[in-house]
Amino acid sequence: MRSVIDIRWAAAVLAISFLVLAGCSSDSHPSRPATYTPVDPAEAHALLVEETDLVILDVSVDHAAGHIPGAQSLPVEGGRFDTGIAGLDPGRAYLVHAQTEEASMRAAQRLADAGFTRVYRLAGDLPAWEDAGYEVERGSSVVMDLLPAAARRLQDERLDLIVIDVSDQYAAGHLPRAAGYDPNQEPLGANVSQLDPHWRYLVYGRSRDASVAADGLLVEAGFRYVYRLDGDYDAWASAAYAVETGPATFRDLSAPEAWRLLNEHWDFTVIDVSPRFVFEEAHVAGALNFFVGDGSLDVVIPGLNRHHPFLVYSSGDDGADSRIAARAMVEAGLKHVYRLDGDLDDWVNAGCPVTVDPSDCCGGDR
Repeated sequence: MRSVIDIRWAAAVLAISFLVLAGCSSDSHPSRPATYTPVDPAEAHALLVEETDLVILDVSVDHAAGHIPGAQSLPVEGGRFDTGIAGLDPGRAYLVHAQTEEASMRAAQRLADAGFTRVYRLAGDLPAWEDAGYEVERGSSVVMDLLPAAARRLQDERLDLIVIDVSDQYAAGHLPRAAGYDPNQEPLGANVSQLDPHWRYLVYGRSRDASVAADGLLVEAGFRYVYRLDGDYDAWASAAYAVETGPATFRDLSAPEAWRLLNEHWDFTVIDVSPRFVFEEAHVAGALNFFVGDGSLDVVIPGLNRHHPFLVYSSGDDGADSRIAARAMVEAGLKHVYRLDGDLDDWVNAGCPVTVDPSDCCGGDR
C-alpha cells in the first residue's frame, strides 16, 4: 500500500513541476522590454565607420558647448525630443550622447521604447569621448532633417511652425500655407533678421543645396528650432501630400488655437478690423483697431513688418471683413497672416478674454 501512495505522490509532484515549468516558459512570460546598447568611446568611434547609416544624436541642452562631429541636436528636455522622434527613420542606427549620463540614458531608452532596434549610447558621454582623444565639435546646432510624413505631422501639430519655400517656383507648387522667399526677388538671407527666432521653421526648396543653405542661415542667426524637409518639394509631392499653387494664402485658426498661440508667442500682433464703435464695445485683449471698411487698414499695411505674424478678426459680419482684410494683407506681401475663424463671437463663446476699455486698444495685458 505504501508503495502505491509513494508512486501517486511522486506522480503528483511531477505533474505540479510540469505545470510550474510550463508557466515559466517563454510563451507565457512577458517579453523583456526593449533596450539600447552601451558602447565605450573606441566602440563608438568604430561605429562611425561600420554603420554606414548611423545618425549621431546629441541630446544635451547645450549643443554648442560640444558634441561629436556631425551630430544632430535633439535635446531630451523641453519636449523637442518627443516631437523629433517622429521624424527619425526607425530603420537606421543611432548613436546617442549628451553631457551627462542621465540625459543620454533617458533618450536612448525612449528610442528603444519607440521601436528603434539599433540604438547605441556612448558610455561616459562627451567627457569620455574627449578624454579618449577623439574630436569634439563646438558651435551652432545642426538642422533636423524630417521625412515628408514627419514634416506633415509637425505641420499639423505645431501651430507655431512656419514653412518656408526658398525656390523660385513657389507659384507652380508649394506646401500648404508656406511662405515664399524667391532667391531672385526676395532672398531669405536678406530677411532673416525680420523673422522671430522663437518660432519653429521648416525649410525646403527644389534642391538640397538651396534648403541646406537656407537652414544654415537660420542656425547661424541663432534660431533654435530649425527643420529641413528631407528630399525637399519633390519628396513631399511624391508622397502624394497636398500642395497649393498660385499666390500665398492666409490660415484660419479656431479660437482655442489662436488663444494657445497668443500665449506661446507674445509678439503675435492681433488686428481687429471692425468699425471703431464696435471695437470699443468689446475686442480681443491687446488688439489694435484698423477698420477695413474706411481704408484705415490700407493705410497701415505698407508699414507693417511683412515677416511678422498677424492675427486678424472682425465682429458681427459673418467673417466677411476679416476675410477681406486677411486677403489684402497677403496680397500686399505679408508672409504670415492668420484669421480668427468665427471671429469675435467664437472667441467669446470659447471663454477667451476680451476687454471693453478703449485705452487698452494698443497693447494691454492678455
